[in-house]
Amino acid sequence: MIENLNKIKKLLEVDLICHSLNGRIKYEFSRNLENDNLISITIYADNEKITEEFIPKDLNLQEFIKKYSRNNIHYKINSTNSLEKILLLLNNDIGKNSIKKIKNSMNEEPEWIQYLYKLRVEAEGFTL
Repeated sequence: MIENLNKIKKLLEVDLICHSLNGRIKYEFSRNLENDNLISITIYADNEKITEEFIPKDLNLQEFIKKYSRNNIHYKINSTNSLEKILLLLNNDIGKNSIKKIKNSMNEEPEWIQYLYKLRVEAEGFTL
């Protein structure tokens, strides 16, 4: 399990991260002490904790990411899943036009999603 999480961590922090945020985003995986059936994912940007999300222990996160990657951009932009939102905002497969498309919907998102959006926009030097 730990070895798999290390592969996922590398995938998220190195392989899939947009170039402008390379080295600025970190993921930490840990067991949830209150519920043994959950895994905690803590996300840091510039060494500050942004959010802690919980996923089912039996979720194959590597397969989840692969499945997400195969979806079209319309699906990715309209997803309401918080893990998919993270992938959308931080990954290298979304460009300026897609970032622009989701600008108006960001006001409806939790504060931490809005923060990741602003971080990406600023890191890319986008003028929206």
